[in-house]
Amino acid sequence: MGSGSKIMGVLGGLAILAIGAASVWYFVLQSPYRRALPRGATEVNETTISATGTTIVYLKARFPSDLFAGYCREMKLTPLEYEKIRGEAMVYAKWESERPLGWWRPSANLVGAYWRQDDDVLVMAKHEDGFLYVKVVKP
Repeated sequence: MGSGSKIMGVLGGLAILAIGAASVWYFVLQSPYRRALPRGATEVNETTISATGTTIVYLKARFPSDLFAGYCREMKLTPLEYEKIRGEAMVYAKWESERPLGWWRPSANLVGAYWRQDDDVLVMAKHEDGFLYVKVVKP
């Protein structure tokens, strides 16, 4: 085996390692809420806070408002009907952050918000001032 073949073998191994690392980053380390962002989303911030058995994910990203409907379809969100929020989720169905996050500044207004509530998760999203705001609560 010549040195050219060895180099190609090493480069091939490195390429496989890089693809594996990228896959772990994309599929394991990123939340599904971040993965669903449209191409070209910028100024992406995401924080997960876990306390007292509850996990809350905050996500903010800049993209044009005309892409918000597609994001909601991807995440299976429907227009928010506040009166249908049930159980413990009522405590979390607001936009405030329990801890100050310098980049988390949505208005308290729920008009135009979308949501989904399953047995184990509450997902809320809205688009305002050019930004998507997503709050996910897993009580």
